[in-house]
Amino acid sequence: MFIAVRTGLEPATPCVTGMYSNQAELPHQVPFRDCKDRYLFLNTKFLFYVCRDFDSQYRRVKNQDRTNRMIISKMGKLKVDIDPKYSRYASEISAIPSKYDSLRVSKTFCNNRNCVSLIKVENFDWVLKRYMRPIFINSLIYTFIRPNKAIRAYRYAKRLLEMGIDTPYPVAYMATYRFGLFDIGYFISEYSSYRQLYETDSLSETDRKKLYRAFAEFTADLHRKRICHPDYNPGNILWGRTGDGEFKFMLVDINRLSFGKRSVRPYIKSLAEEHLPANLLEDYCAIMGYDLKMAESVIMQKRRHNARKMRLKELLGLKRKQE
Repeated sequence: MFIAVRTGLEPATPCVTGMYSNQAELPHQVPFRDCKDRYLFLNTKFLFYVCRDFDSQYRRVKNQDRTNRMIISKMGKLKVDIDPKYSRYASEISAIPSKYDSLRVSKTFCNNRNCVSLIKVENFDWVLKRYMRPIFINSLIYTFIRPNKAIRAYRYAKRLLEMGIDTPYPVAYMATYRFGLFDIGYFISEYSSYRQLYETDSLSETDRKKLYRAFAEFTADLHRKRICHPDYNPGNILWGRTGDGEFKFMLVDINRLSFGKRSVRPYIKSLAEEHLPANLLEDYCAIMGYDLKMAESVIMQKRRHNARKMRLKELLGLKRKQE
C-alpha cells in the first residue's frame, strides 16, 4: 500500500521513472521540475516520484467528508475511546480530527501550546482540548512507552470521579497517527459552568474567606487520597456553589496527575504557585498537622528551582511566546 505525501523537494533522480499503473496517460519519463504538483510515494521497498496525473483519481472525489476520511486512511490511523454514555455519537466524535478547522466553536479558552475550545456537537456543549504535536522523540515515547496526554486525561478523569474528586465528565479521547507514530491527541469533556479560582470578584470578603478555607480542605482531601497535581494553579481549579451555598471544586488539566505518592514534600511543592490564596499554606498545614516553617522552607526551595528553570529556558530560547 502506498502513502502519498505532497513535497516540493527535488528527487534523487531527475525524472519520473514511469512506475505507475496508468502508463498510457503519461509519457515514460517526465522531468520532475515540470510537474505542477509533486507527490512522494513510499512503500517498504521503493522510493520514487510521480506527478499530479497519477493522483487524479483522488481529486475527482467531490464529497469533502469522504475526502477527509480517505486522507486519514491513507496517511495514518485514528484511535478513539468513547464513554458508553455518548456511544451513540461515535460517528460525530470520530469525525472531529478531520473536521477540526470547521467545528462550531463557541468560545476559545486557551490557544497557546494547546488549544482548548467550547464546541457544539448535536445538542451538547463540550470542551475540546487539542494537544500540540509532540517532537519526534516524544512521538516515539507516546507510541511505544507510555500513554499520550489525551489518553491520560481521559483515564485520570474517570479515576478521579471514582475516588470522589470532581472533574468535568470525560466524553472521549482521540489520537491520530502518522506513519505508525503518534501525531496529535484530542480530549473531550463535558462543559462545566464553574468558574476559575481567579474569579472571586463577585464574592463578598466573608464569602471569599469561606471559599479559601473550603479550598484548603479540598486540597487536604486531595492529598490524603494521594493525588498530586504538579500544575496546581488557579487556572486549573474551578469552583462553584451547591444549592445549600456550600463551595465545591473541580480539577482540570489533569493529564500530569500522579497517584500514590507517599512523601510529604511533593504535595507541599505543588502549593508553590504564587497566585494561590495567600493563607492556603497556613490553613493546609493546620488541617494536615504539618510544621508551617518546614512547609515554607520546601515552598521557597521549589520557587527558587522554578526561577532557575525559567531563566535557563529563556537563555536557551525555549520559552514560548504567549499568543
